[in-house]
Amino acid sequence: MDHPQISFQVRRDSSETLAAMGKRVGEALGCTFVESTDKLFDPGEALEASALGLHITLSADPSIPEGTTRSYALIGGVRDDIEAEWDVGVPVISISRYVLGVLTIADGEGWHIASEPELRAEAGLPAE
Repeated sequence: MDHPQISFQVRRDSSETLAAMGKRVGEALGCTFVESTDKLFDPGEALEASALGLHITLSADPSIPEGTTRSYALIGGVRDDIEAEWDVGVPVISISRYVLGVLTIADGEGWHIASEPELRAEAGLPAE
């Protein structure tokens, strides 16, 4: 299949628990989050949901304790089982601005798209 894929990544700083954020985001997006089984995370570090053929993950830095303000990342990409049927090298269209708009309307102000310096710092890369 040579159709483009979609993905997104938005953030929100909050002192709420992961479970509370999962409930809020799930209500806003019309999906249900459960504990993530992704091998990238230890148990309890992330939640996941599926909608529109996307695998959606909600997580925060586990070294920052719940109850203190931390940055939650909401990331969506084509589910592995669907992506396996797609051609390699197709364009990926970011719908981050759309998801940002939906969450702002349904959940309120505070969501944002991470800046390049923010992403570089998280990855341990030097600022350009």
